[in-house]
Amino acid sequence: MDTVELFTGCGGLALGLARAGFQARRMSEWDKHSVANIEFNRANGLKPISHWPIHMEDVRTVKWSDYHRVDLVAGGPPASLSQSVDCIAARKISAICGPKPSGQFVKFSLGHFYSRMSVDY
Repeated sequence: MDTVELFTGCGGLALGLARAGFQARRMSEWDKHSVANIEFNRANGLKPISHWPIHMEDVRTVKWSDYHRVDLVAGGPPASLSQSVDCIAARKISAICGPKPSGQFVKFSLGHFYSRMSVDY
């Protein structure tokens, strides 16, 4: 199954998803230290990190509609951004899944995890 990840950080959520069988198609993080950590581990061939498609970028600049066939959109935004992130994530989900996707937001504390399910929102 394919996934894209917003607000990747150092990749904790991505590692769990990889161990659960998900293949990352794109990972976005704007903190240079987090990206450097992933790039260091990737350069040293650590599995599954060695194939992670990490990009240092603002999630608002990505053309997410290119990833409309992914199975899962995941992310762990900082808690201080939660309200604005909900709005950004809702727009990104809409760009990936279409204007009325068959999906549902599933929210966890300390981050957000968005999964396509058979429930309309």
